Amino acid sequence: MRLVFGPDDLEEYSAVRDRLRLHIVAWARRRGIAVEPSLVAAALDHKHSVDGRLGHWTRRHVADALAVWFPRTVALLEDDRDAVPTALHALIGFLDDHDWLDSRSAPAGELHEQVRDSTPALYDALDDERNHDLGTFWAVQMLRHGVATADPAAVARFLQQVHAGELQIDRAALEEIQRRHADEPQEQQQEELPPVLPPSAAQMLAAADSSVALARLRAFTRWVRAGRALTREGRLLLSAPAPSPTRWTSTTSPATAPAPATTSPRSASCWRGPGRPGSSGCCAGGWCRCAAPPRCCRGRSSCGGGRSRPSAGSASTSAGATCSGRRRCSG
Repeated sequence: MRLVFGPDDLEEYSAVRDRLRLHIVAWARRRGIAVEPSLVAAALDHKHSVDGRLGHWTRRHVADALAVWFPRTVALLEDDRDAVPTALHALIGFLDDHDWLDSRSAPAGELHEQVRDSTPALYDALDDERNHDLGTFWAVQMLRHGVATADPAAVARFLQQVHAGELQIDRAALEEIQRRHADEPQEQQQEELPPVLPPSAAQMLAAADSSVALARLRAFTRWVRAGRALTREGRLLLSAPAPSPTRWTSTTSPATAPAPATTSPRSASCWRGPGRPGSSGCCAGGWCRCAAPPRCCRGRSSCGGGRSRPSAGSASTSAGATCSGRRRCSG
């Protein structure tokens, strides 16, 4: 199950939260524990607002949830307070039982201990109505007076009675909550981006025709066609026909051109050097001078295993390079 969500993944998170809430309540019921589903959802909302990682819990997360999050955002009466630690115990136990606590979470035993240690702070914060936010304050007042919060007419009558002074509320706490709410920085609405007009088909074709990289890719694709044989090292065989020079781009230099088909695989590395065939560089005449020196085998002289042809003045003409009969080479 997905347990990590970004701040904009509201729909995905809402679906996973509902599933987790049902699973946790059922898991606790099988163990004889009564858990309030809305409090489990509130605990998950706390983690989603912090970092979006529902499986990452530390002692600090538990302490903040009990001392700050629940008193500020959840409307609770005196009889409902004991259900908050029970919901957190069930959430932690469920995640630990399914091995869904990530590696950076505190051990489950420490989290349960933190729930017990922070429960007094929860009760103290709930006793002071100034710790509520504005919506939670009014929700608590309506619960105390038995007002159905889902009935707009009942809510309107309740507010009229409050303004008329018929119902008693903690007006000092309300003023402080309103002042704190006014001082909180408001999120600035981002300006909508203007619509982007996509290019027409003719413009896209013109851009493709003027692309140097696309032209090179086309030439290479035409050369490869159905495929080319490769060596064991994954390189193209030098015996494969080279791409037509007319298909090379203006940036292709002769030094980077493929070697001719007559070049032996043994001398393939020399083509990447500074020399050119027929020059005084590493390679001359199309044959590699850097190949292995000649050796004798049963009276026959071989040059580098027969893979390269020595030129005049090379090591093959040195003393002891050849032998006759079955005499061993002294060189």
